[in-house]
Amino acid sequence: MNLAKKIAQLGAAAILIGSLLGTSSASAKPADQVTTVVPKDAFYIQGYVDNRGRSHDVIYIVQGVPSDSGVTLAWSGDKKSVTLTKGKTVLKLTTGQQTAYLNGKKINLEEKVRSTDDAIVAPLGTIAKKLSLKTTSNYSYSTYEKLKDRAAQEAALIAQYVAKNGMTISSVKTSDNTVYLWGPLKSAAPVLVKIVKQGELPRYKIADPIKGQLDELLYLSDGAGQYTVSLYDRATGAPLSEGMENLFAVTLTNKSGSTDNTYLKPTPEVNSDNAEIKALAKQITEGLTDDLSKTQAIHDWVSTHIAYDTEELFTGNIHGYTAVQILHRKKAVCDGYAKLTAALNRAAGIKAKVVWGMAGTGDPEPVSYINATDYNHAWVETYVNGAWIAQDTTWDAGSVTGESFAFGLKQKYFNPDPDVFAADHLAAFVMHY
Repeated sequence: MNLAKKIAQLGAAAILIGSLLGTSSASAKPADQVTTVVPKDAFYIQGYVDNRGRSHDVIYIVQGVPSDSGVTLAWSGDKKSVTLTKGKTVLKLTTGQQTAYLNGKKINLEEKVRSTDDAIVAPLGTIAKKLSLKTTSNYSYSTYEKLKDRAAQEAALIAQYVAKNGMTISSVKTSDNTVYLWGPLKSAAPVLVKIVKQGELPRYKIADPIKGQLDELLYLSDGAGQYTVSLYDRATGAPLSEGMENLFAVTLTNKSGSTDNTYLKPTPEVNSDNAEIKALAKQITEGLTDDLSKTQAIHDWVSTHIAYDTEELFTGNIHGYTAVQILHRKKAVCDGYAKLTAALNRAAGIKAKVVWGMAGTGDPEPVSYINATDYNHAWVETYVNGAWIAQDTTWDAGSVTGESFAFGLKQKYFNPDPDVFAADHLAAFVMHY
């Protein structure tokens, strides 16, 4: 049986991806409106201890905040005094004064009126009595300030949303390089979301609308740059509707401004700095002068020297070995093939990514026939001649008959046309190792 078909049917590699990524649930998308409630009442009651040690309540009268207490506010130009009107009652307060004017007549207050940056603070007793205000409040002035700041932050984020053709995309959440995409759809059929960074190979996500609503978290896994987001009908591969191809453009900023050589660097998983890996990469590429020939030689070596680990496949007892461990074991599942392929390429000076995605039957069938429902396969992308190319050293290694693997080198999945490759390989994200 074709190795790719057997892997796809059993979905064994999906067991490994769970241990690699861990289990986590995506938080809900940001709201498309400010959800933090800022109280509209202009008055905030707070305890106060004066310079004589006497404790009493004061009222904060906040500038620029409309009141829902039936009191209207009129501020002086210098914000040093405010006139409060409720029905036929008019009360004027002035900063620095211990008296106020009630309907034009001077009255005494418990203490002087004072001011803060954006409020006048006055003793509560007389004011509450004359204007029939409540003498309790659920909000302190500091709480009000925090709520106001939080609402302003939400509003700033929402202002960065982009809506187009009925869909909405959020600004980039830089802490984990994600964006949210949501909006109503006419069909309940699965949607193929395509995310492409300029100069890179595409990433995909299969999305299932819920009650006619698309609500997806998208990961921008290829680093800083310009991305486009498109929506396709999963069954036909055609744009979901007019205007859904290249629907949104999203920019992920590299805050450090440094050149990204991540995919040349060794990691604990892809240990390209290991002496054995470096020596082997030199041996495989000896005499070759261009990167395409070098990465193809590495592809062929891995696919002819690393056997598929059918024991791990059929038992489901899959381990996350490093590239060096795979070299010593001489057998692997897809994750191991990808790590060793990436390590040898990096050791040879060629950028290499380990990519996880959804794999189908291994036959040249359209996207609609991919039977994977989760990320179940890993392969590699290498950077040659100014472009990224895909290669799958697992599926090009041979075939499984019964529970036995037989070598049989192919190059069907070395540097394939991206659209043909997407027939049975939907790249989802780059593993950062």
